[in-house]
Amino acid sequence: LFGDDADGGPEYPVLTESEETAALARLRIDDRVLDANVHQRGRTVGLSLVVAADTSSDTARALGEHFVMLVKTLASTEPNPPNLDAEIGAGNYDYIVRVSSPTRTVIALGGKATTHTRINW
Repeated sequence: LFGDDADGGPEYPVLTESEETAALARLRIDDRVLDANVHQRGRTVGLSLVVAADTSSDTARALGEHFVMLVKTLASTEPNPPNLDAEIGAGNYDYIVRVSSPTRTVIALGGKATTHTRINW
């Protein structure tokens, strides 16, 4: 979506297995999150959340931003967000964030390229 895999981006996983397990466990503590997954292809990281169908788009976006912040905070391969209250910050990976209902209806869909500091919804 943002670039091809041969563009000099990192080849290693954004999260180790234990980091991914920790991130998903933290997300699933939230009663609004029914399921969460991380998928990676090259330097593009797909983060998917399943939430209740009546979740507002604002809430879905907030949960998606929390997911990216959590990944960047836990990942040893990503710089930590510069300010946990304001922006996600640039990094080494592109992110695609999809928040959908159990019936796969998309509630929020956004992306953040490596050099961008925020998710574009």
